[in-house]
Amino acid sequence: MTEKILKPLSGFRYRKEFNIPFWQWPSFLFSLMGVINVSSCLFFYLIGQRYIEKPEIVVLITLGIAAFLFIISYAVTRSLNNLVELNKAKAEFIKIVSHQLRAPLTNIRWSIEFLISRRRERRSKDDLGEEEYLNMIRENSKRLENLLSDLLIVNRLKEESFFKNKEKFNFIETIKEAIKDFQYFAKSSDVELITRVIDKPVYVNGSRLLLEVAFENIVRNAIGFNRPGGKVEISLTYHPDQILVAVKDEGKGIPKEERKYIFQRFFRGSSAFELQPQGTGLSLYITKEIITKHNGKIWFKTKEGLGTTFYFTLPIIKR
Repeated sequence: MTEKILKPLSGFRYRKEFNIPFWQWPSFLFSLMGVINVSSCLFFYLIGQRYIEKPEIVVLITLGIAAFLFIISYAVTRSLNNLVELNKAKAEFIKIVSHQLRAPLTNIRWSIEFLISRRRERRSKDDLGEEEYLNMIRENSKRLENLLSDLLIVNRLKEESFFKNKEKFNFIETIKEAIKDFQYFAKSSDVELITRVIDKPVYVNGSRLLLEVAFENIVRNAIGFNRPGGKVEISLTYHPDQILVAVKDEGKGIPKEERKYIFQRFFRGSSAFELQPQGTGLSLYITKEIITKHNGKIWFKTKEGLGTTFYFTLPIIKR
């Protein structure tokens, strides 16, 4: 019974299990409220002694106030503890479900790719309708895979360990490889992809995978929200202590009233539901968190009817 009561008040397990700072620990908040409780009791006791003649009444009132504040403190602390544990359970659930779904989806996508490549080798008129359905299955499985990737990343963004595996790598080479992967998507979306990339290597310290995700999110949005026949310009500019990446599109631009919400979780602009109805509103939130965790900055400039340019910087390592 005692162990059950004291469990919510334990301290360092919150740092280890839930990865939250000490000032958010329920035990710390309980201690803080205890100090407030004692201070309040002393205050009421001194006031009571001055205005109430009978000391036993003063003591009873003070004890009553102390008991009331203690019950409130414990109830609040226990509720916070339950919220923390529920949040952890939710995070674990998302992680498990995402991992369980990702493997079969990947197998489906590769199977579809194999079947499509085989059909192209022996294409006939009868195969055209079947290939259309195969392409549809491929696109939908890829969409689900991207959704699961976003959920996994969002689930782990607040974990310090998620950004610990950093390495020194050639950022220019990573960007060039990512741009190659977008050529087909841009062509199928009737968008011209224009690149101005530095030839010399530029090294950064960070997670190659996460920075690639951040860059891909911006480019995918620029292509997806562009006008038919529009252009996406990707440029990299070298500065003495940082690299500047700019991705410009010729879409509708971002309405003034929506700009302050762009980097919020699950926010989707008014044009998003028209042009990309399957999105989650997570990509720019993820991108900002990744860039910020790598000591970079991200911002955008936009004009309604003319398009948007997203910028981000990263500190570089001088060889």
